[in-house]
Amino acid sequence: MRKSRYSDEEIADTVRQAEAGALVADIVRKLGISEATFHAWKKRIDRLRTHAAPLLRDENAQLVAQISDLMSNRQTCKTCAPSASSAAYREDERMREFPNSSGALKISKTSRKPN
Repeated sequence: MRKSRYSDEEIADTVRQAEAGALVADIVRKLGISEATFHAWKKRIDRLRTHAAPLLRDENAQLVAQISDLMSNRQTCKTCAPSASSAAYREDERMREFPNSSGALKISKTSRKPN
């Protein structure tokens, strides 16, 4: 099969121009194609649209379900986890990092490795 002079995007743009109200005679004259070619392009674009629509609907439904799950999980995390800005939570975290009473990390001289 011979390769088209026009890309798929150019063909789709041409069909969109006609759907927007441009005269088919002007479009075909400008591109140097016959009206039969234009109508074949239109038929091909319409066929692609009808095949893609159910797939897009299914994909959209899956994405909506994923968003719903993520929002639900986020809400659950917000209600279960303590607030990071609360003073008690910050104090608890500080005590985990520095278990001694002063809050400073003690390093003994004997724990260093000799050279």
